[in-house]
Amino acid sequence: MADVLPCTKDKNPSFDSRPRLPKLELFTFDGNIENFTTFYETFCSLVHNHTAFHFNILQNFLPVFCKNERIFREKLTALADGDPVSLFPIVALAALDNVTDGQRIDDEKVREEVDTFMFEGHDTTSSGISFCLYNISNHEDVQRKLEIMQMKYLDLVIKESLRLHPAVPFIERKITHDAGQKFAMLEMKVMISGVVRCLKLMPAAREPVLLSDLILRSKDGIYVKLKTRNRTTDSRPLNN
Repeated sequence: MADVLPCTKDKNPSFDSRPRLPKLELFTFDGNIENFTTFYETFCSLVHNHTAFHFNILQNFLPVFCKNERIFREKLTALADGDPVSLFPIVALAALDNVTDGQRIDDEKVREEVDTFMFEGHDTTSSGISFCLYNISNHEDVQRKLEIMQMKYLDLVIKESLRLHPAVPFIERKITHDAGQKFAMLEMKVMISGVVRCLKLMPAAREPVLLSDLILRSKDGIYVKLKTRNRTTDSRPLNN
């Protein structure tokens, strides 16, 4: 960040240098003239280190994903009494519950978590997980396949759910090599597989009323019914 801000400010004197992610125009050169400027080596080093940076984050967040999944699964298990359960609030608070771990959270910790959520696409991931669990609950045949097939099938289920209920429906997307997408998919797989492994999802007969917002939401929540799996009679889902 320290290397980026001075360069961006030189190119645009009106640039606001308060702590935030700048609009990185440095990755889109239109010609070769800028290759001979003093900024070129700095730009190249940022680009070359970009992928390694993201994969380091992925590795460090693996235990966080696992703890989020455990908290999320425990909360849903406690509500597995056959009544409709609203998914989105529980999904959205899973990471915050991880940080607090039953303790009182102060304002500084809240600010830190807000920053983290903004960077990792927290709202979009929560929306994707909620709608995916909703879609699984409405397709018993898909859930049965999840119980006996490998994780590759879960990947297909998540992608189909995102096609039916895209997290950001009003912004056009272009397919690229996106490490952030892998980050989000990994989190979704961990959370969803943990839930399906321990709980049976059933339809709540309440269709979501979709809102035309930046992030796809439901006006009245996203509901499913939950039933605790009997390990002696129910098949173990998502075996590798």
